[in-house]
Amino acid sequence: KHQTTRDDHVATCTRSVLLEVAPETVFAFCTSRAGFIAHYPNPIRGYRGAERWELGSEFWLDYSYLGFPLTWHGKVTALEPNRRFTDVMLSGMFRSWEHTHVVEPAPGGTLYTDTVRYSLGWGGWIDRIFVKPGLDTFFQRRHELLRAALHADPREARRTPEEQHSADRT
Repeated sequence: KHQTTRDDHVATCTRSVLLEVAPETVFAFCTSRAGFIAHYPNPIRGYRGAERWELGSEFWLDYSYLGFPLTWHGKVTALEPNRRFTDVMLSGMFRSWEHTHVVEPAPGGTLYTDTVRYSLGWGGWIDRIFVKPGLDTFFQRRHELLRAALHADPREARRTPEEQHSADRT
């Protein structure tokens, strides 16, 4: 499921995936350092932050996008255990970024939905023409990685950024 809307120069992208595991498992995975790393689609160079995200937790993600090294500084601004959490970008490539993760019971498992309100700050047409297709690809890949990690050997979800980077190069 996918939806994109525009509101006051901030675009919204929503994508959902059905996962065949319990909502509590999905929530715990997605609010953990290991889970975040396991389903992040871009090459990760480093991560600084809590092992488990709570309300107010901050994190720094060093990653590569199109070969450029970038750092994302985020903060968890809302958290309802086993139901939803929201993180915002405090600094990084977007002027604004608010990402809400919703975990809902569904027949056969969990419906996991990402909703992102974003803007690069260069105008709505830039967000629609250039950013939206990239976000579509990013979240499609992220959901594939999330599904694979939750249905695979749980030890794989505990890889460090260095181990992931090494595996990505082979």
